[in-house]
Amino acid sequence: MTSTRKTSGTRRRAVILATAIVLVPLPAAIGGTAEAQTYNILYTFTGQVDGAQPVGGLIRDAQGNLYGTTCCGGNYGAGNVFMLDKEGNETVLYSFTGGADGNQPYASLIRDAKGNLYGTTFWGGVPSACNGGTGCGVVFKLDTTGKLTVLHAFTGTGGDGANPYDGLVEDHKGILYGTTLNGGNLAACDGGCGAVFSVDMAGDEKVLYNFAGGEDGVNPFAGLVQDPKGNLYGTTAFGGSYGQGTVFELEHSGEPEHSWRERVLYAFTGGADGGQPLMLGYLVRDEKGNLYGTTVRGGASSCAFLCGAVFELEASGKERALHGFAAGTDGANPYGGLVQDAKGNLYGVTNQGGIANYGTVFKLDKAGKETVLHTFTGTGGDGAGPYYGPILDPKGNLYGAAADGGDSGCYLDLGCGIVYRLTVDK
Repeated sequence: MTSTRKTSGTRRRAVILATAIVLVPLPAAIGGTAEAQTYNILYTFTGQVDGAQPVGGLIRDAQGNLYGTTCCGGNYGAGNVFMLDKEGNETVLYSFTGGADGNQPYASLIRDAKGNLYGTTFWGGVPSACNGGTGCGVVFKLDTTGKLTVLHAFTGTGGDGANPYDGLVEDHKGILYGTTLNGGNLAACDGGCGAVFSVDMAGDEKVLYNFAGGEDGVNPFAGLVQDPKGNLYGTTAFGGSYGQGTVFELEHSGEPEHSWRERVLYAFTGGADGGQPLMLGYLVRDEKGNLYGTTVRGGASSCAFLCGAVFELEASGKERALHGFAAGTDGANPYGGLVQDAKGNLYGVTNQGGIANYGTVFKLDKAGKETVLHTFTGTGGDGAGPYYGPILDPKGNLYGAAADGGDSGCYLDLGCGIVYRLTVDK
């Protein structure tokens, strides 16, 4: 493991696969007045050995250390797994080589009781597979000694998935579940419509469901959330009855263990209800079975390009938009998922909008009132363009990463990204 602050190394521009959206000029303030809060930048990436562009989210251990990934930078330009201690010192736990071990991790991590980390990379793995031989991505385990093990390398053929964009969820048996953006049903979609998979600690991978490219949905960007019965819930960015994406349930239908049935819980229309849930993150599921998430399309009719929404999907199947973004100071295009506190308030980020059009951190109360907690400026060392939503610690502090901004000396125009903490006065 390498401890670093600023060192030399290979530089590489990230390839972010999110849909580009052009915004109209910002109107007057729309979101609520920002609550009293303290915003601190915990770490600024230099784009060198320490990494560049933390697209994924963070996780936190009991000691307050933060863990995450950068999609680029590192010793080989293929991204890192990193840890930040409470003082903001970064330790690079692993640098991907871009080969069989994986290339460009966009996702967040999960951590088991022993401190092992698990995640995915979008590229890498089998060298002869996908995109002219760059590999279709991997599922990996990183132990506490820094040893990385590839649990599965996707092939994109024979029904196997390809290109996992988001992270994993682990059940009580130690089985990991996730989604791939591509692969699966190659006949229905160019490159495949995406898949849901499981992989155990021995590396045995099973494809649980291949999307067919129609009403069942297409291209699951987001990861999965699991209920106490073992059923899985997620979103597809496209497909469904209106082509604007879906919320789906994958129900475990009994033996054999890998027998699953997909059910569409909601199909977005692209209007006020939202459209295209290009979520990086997971749905929030409360104790009543209600689901909460974000979409990058749909939302406020006053936004000429439809700037996205926060939605609630009740267990009964009734959907409502809790907030429609209007491309003003309230933000626009929330790519990240949400986190919910004990009072039912939701927290998330927008990738664009805000005062400087570089995104916001927002709070949404149970009544649907939005409060902007921070607006990214992309100047003075501040971050810009967050993709993944924040996490909460037991005291209610928010932690997250912005993929751009920070060090103006970085090879990217706005900088190579930052990690931040946001303390909100209650």
